[in-house]
Order: sequence, then C-alpha cells, then structure tokens
Amino acid sequence: MSSPRTSPSKEPDKVKVAFQRKSPPKLQELCEIVVQPLIGKEMDYIQLKNFSKAASLELSEVKACVSAVQQILKSGSCYAVSPSDLGQELEQLGLDRQHSQAIVDSFYLLHRRT
Repeated sequence: MSSPRTSPSKEPDKVKVAFQRKSPPKLQELCEIVVQPLIGKEMDYIQLKNFSKAASLELSEVKACVSAVQQILKSGSCYAVSPSDLGQELEQLGLDRQHSQAIVDSFYLLHRRT
C-alpha cells in the first residue's frame, strides 16, 4: 500500500509556513548558506546542519526551504528579475515584507555576481 502524499498544490504552503515560522534573520542566514553554490563556492553543510538544529527544523523542512530558496534565486537570476520586482512577487505569493526582504538581500549578492 502506498503512503499518502500531500497534493502538489499544498507544498508551496508548507514552505511558506516553514519560512514564516522562522525570524527574518534566520531566513537570511539560510539564504546566505544557500546562495554560496550559486556564486561558485561550496555549500557549507556543517553550517546548514547547525542552522537546522538552531532553527528547530525537521530535515524535510530544511530540504524544502533550501530547494525553494535555490529555485527563487536561480529563476530570478535566469529571467533577469530586478530585486524590487522579486520582493513584490514574493509578497504577492504571501510572504510578509520582512521574510521577502531576507530573500531579496541574498538575491542582491547573487545579482551582483552574475
């Protein structure tokens, strides 16, 4: 018997909730870890592990957040989205301004490098 799966439409809500359960500085810390491979550096998995412990996130939540942040940053860069437009889009998707700004701050770093 197969295990019940969450419908794909619920996955973004789970990520949004995981983002917003953490303070904007914690989300900023995660973004700084995640942006490293996107700018040509290695991801610091020890730092990521320490982050997940300190933030009290389950492994599945960490994976979802890392994947979401990577996708947001890669897509924004690939499609030459301005940082202000990225912030507005994240807010339209339901993130509050402080959490959106935490992601946009990391996008600035990526944006300057590409």
